[in-house]
Amino acid sequence: MAQSEEHRFVTSAFIDTVYELSNSELYGYLEADRGGFDFACVLERDRSRPLVGQTLRSHSEGIGKDINFLLFAEESESPVYLFSDNARNVTRVRDTLHRASSSLPKRVELVRLYSYPGESDADDESQRRMMRELLREKIIDDLLMNVLFGRLTSADIAMFLSVATMPGLLLACLEEMAVGGMLNFADLADRLDSKSSTTRARVHSLWAAGMVQQLNGAVFYRLTQRARVFLKVCHLAASRTGWAAYWSARVITLSGLPSPLFPRDGSSRAPLLLCAASSRSIAAGWTGGTRLTG
Repeated sequence: MAQSEEHRFVTSAFIDTVYELSNSELYGYLEADRGGFDFACVLERDRSRPLVGQTLRSHSEGIGKDINFLLFAEESESPVYLFSDNARNVTRVRDTLHRASSSLPKRVELVRLYSYPGESDADDESQRRMMRELLREKIIDDLLMNVLFGRLTSADIAMFLSVATMPGLLLACLEEMAVGGMLNFADLADRLDSKSSTTRARVHSLWAAGMVQQLNGAVFYRLTQRARVFLKVCHLAASRTGWAAYWSARVITLSGLPSPLFPRDGSSRAPLLLCAASSRSIAAGWTGGTRLTG
């Protein structure tokens, strides 16, 4: 079946946006053979994540075929479905996934659904801009923040700070665990030139903030996906703003960081103290840290 202008535009807008957001350096983007899908690419963070997708061609009768095709993709592939949000389409998508959930529950959970206004005119440039922005918001809010970045949000950053009296040491502890792992509290404290009791408290704070997880009751911890993204963000921001800075609206532009990490009401700067480079570089200043607002 020939592709409509709407189908071509939505498909292109989605893949172009995913590519453009990769310029933030928070993840990598690679083209991929789409096979029988409408689009495909590979997103790289700590591991390669193939992404495949279908775009509804305008008739709701094709929804069942599209979704079933996505459900039976390779297990390593993350399926995406783009469709216009009229009532018939939404109902059919929901019913198709509900029927499949009894036999393929894990695959159904993986499907990412991104709708766009059904009455949009793909020939109208103002509406094309609106659809691009809508898709961009959905990609950032869900595909990146929930799937690729381990659900890192502004709430996690607030939690990171709320449990810390010395945020520089907390970040130094997190990075030291990322670089050298963790054998026990005494070893980690020695590498940070800190007391074991102080380091233990910081590791527990990192656990409370969802930055590390304990393995089967063992004494050692490992970083979560959100912690690895968090450290990458700190390094990127620091490379543009200096060794330490308050995270401001200006930094988000410089780093290309998606907006869901920041308060949506715009009432204040996000309360994140960035202490950059390696923990060894900031060890001398972790008791207070330097706060810059510019």
